[in-house]
Amino acid sequence: MRLVCLIHNHMTQTIHREKLTKLAQLNKPSAEYDIRRYELHSSTVIPRQYALFLLCSNGLCVYDDKKSLTLYALDELSEQNKTYEVKEYLPGWLMIGDDGGGRGIFVKLDDDSAQPYLMGMGSMLMDEARTLADNLCEWLEQGFPLDD
Repeated sequence: MRLVCLIHNHMTQTIHREKLTKLAQLNKPSAEYDIRRYELHSSTVIPRQYALFLLCSNGLCVYDDKKSLTLYALDELSEQNKTYEVKEYLPGWLMIGDDGGGRGIFVKLDDDSAQPYLMGMGSMLMDEARTLADNLCEWLEQGFPLDD
């Protein structure tokens, strides 16, 4: 199974589930129906590249001696975003994961490329946000780097 991500310059990038499996513990893919149901119940439109990722794997986990990373499954998104009050502190954003050390992975809801940002979950200040890649697929393809 492969995940095809559309990038703004109309080029395509392909991410294979098999490659992701070598980098992280994957979950079963989401069904498109589940993504639409989440959007309906949460009044949130999931950015296209994040939705495509969910169709490949409904979240993932990386735990090794170099990093800890969780990208949330659909059933975790609402609770995590509610717990950290993302809508209040960072309107128009969605926290899609965390590094297990107090930093979250965020995407803008109106950005179909789902450009990932890393920022502290306690502050959620844009001037402290760090861009991880130009788009979510690129970041996944690179093996989800978090630090310089």
